[in-house]
Amino acid sequence: MAEHVAQLCRDHRIHVHARQSYGGWASKKRRVICVKPVKTQRTYIVALHEIGHILGAGRSGTRLEQEAAAWAFVCEVSVVPLSPATYGRMLQYLQSYLVRASRRKRMIIPPPAHWFWDVYRHILACSEAE
Repeated sequence: MAEHVAQLCRDHRIHVHARQSYGGWASKKRRVICVKPVKTQRTYIVALHEIGHILGAGRSGTRLEQEAAAWAFVCEVSVVPLSPATYGRMLQYLQSYLVRASRRKRMIIPPPAHWFWDVYRHILACSEAE
């Protein structure tokens, strides 16, 4: 997993800053991600998610579209089968943005037929698989 992230970053000239705490961020303009070193599926998906903000589709959409697109990127490029618990973590992250959007007038929650909900349903279904 760590080698996969390192290879993606080398191939696409993305610089990686290490951080001590969970979470991460990406700068599309500077082509930089800041994530914990990849040692678990959790740190792997966070790193892929941040890379997705730089490489994936939907980079210029609304905040919720960007987040869903970055999680879709994780699902598309992961080189290991992700566990239901890992999908559950992805769902928690995505839901946190929905909660934030419901509290802020500037954030737009996509309508029911929007592709955002396809990504959401996919992650939800995978989180419930056994």
